[in-house]
Amino acid sequence: MKLRILLLVCFLPFCNVIAQDIIKMEKSGGVYLIPCKVNALPLKFIFDTGASEVSISLTEALFMLKNGYLTESDIKGTVYYSIANGDIAEGTKINIQKIEVGKQTLYNVEASIVHSTEAPLLFGQSAMERFGKFTMDYPNSNLIIEGTSNTTSTTIFANSNIIKSVKIGNQTWMTENLNVDKFRNGDLIPEAKTDEEWLNAGKNKQPAWCYYNNDTLHGLTYGRIYNYYALTDSRNICPEGWKIPSKSEWLIMLIENTEALDCGTKLKSKSGWHQSKQINGNGNNLTGLTILPSGGRYGGKDLIFNPMRPARQGFDGLLFDTWFWTSDYNYLEDWAEVAIFCWSCAPSTGRVPMPHGSSIRCIKD
Repeated sequence: MKLRILLLVCFLPFCNVIAQDIIKMEKSGGVYLIPCKVNALPLKFIFDTGASEVSISLTEALFMLKNGYLTESDIKGTVYYSIANGDIAEGTKINIQKIEVGKQTLYNVEASIVHSTEAPLLFGQSAMERFGKFTMDYPNSNLIIEGTSNTTSTTIFANSNIIKSVKIGNQTWMTENLNVDKFRNGDLIPEAKTDEEWLNAGKNKQPAWCYYNNDTLHGLTYGRIYNYYALTDSRNICPEGWKIPSKSEWLIMLIENTEALDCGTKLKSKSGWHQSKQINGNGNNLTGLTILPSGGRYGGKDLIFNPMRPARQGFDGLLFDTWFWTSDYNYLEDWAEVAIFCWSCAPSTGRVPMPHGSSIRCIKD
């Protein structure tokens, strides 16, 4: 029995979407083939409305590994998945750097190499939907991709970091929290792990970053937490062409996309927020902004500036709320404005001391 491998591709919700794109399909043996490029390797996939994923046969997988279309650095580890008969199979998680369909491009696609006895090249319905609205013009053998109203995209900046972004109205926002340890010029931003290191950075008005609970795995989902001195440093923490949003820019986002007491439903991620019998903290992410409950870090001053209360330290808010820095500040009173998203209250803006730690979402200049 010949062993084959299925390459099941899970598309992340970001891509470069051009205005209407018409891709000519090939009809072969009663099926339609969609021409694609996987890491620049031309392949033809069967469009299958009954399939959910994309699969690549052993022949293509081995060819890609042998000829450099996939490398050892793309292999990320073991993954388990459920197959049609309900059994659990073991596979290998990998990263595909780029998949192209016509003028559309998907970057850094999570994928799995899965052992199977059969592996046709299939392009599934749910995978195709990642491009947004599309239609199949079978009489003319055309795939027509219309895209989405809020266009998501990616760009790559210094040190191979990737910017995932979404255009909402007249604004373009990052769809992930900033996760860099260098300024725009390449200088390192100091990491502050212990409470003492974090407090000293704030006391001396020096830039600092950390992961929530100093857990690197948290950084993969929530990005890094920064004090205010990191984002006001003249070396610039946002990549070229991006900036820290002002309070008014956040308010435009809130006014256009939320209603009172709706917990920012359109802006928040579909999962990850704390839930109870009374409240569902998750959103529907209709804007594509994907706000996550990343929490923050106290910087040794009371959040509401009560001198009678003891200084606060440590991390707080994970799964319940998130704080985003804005460019608005008052150096004389040592506080800065933030946008706050809470699982049990309406999104709002407020202020916190500059030594505190919050997340950053950059906005396009």
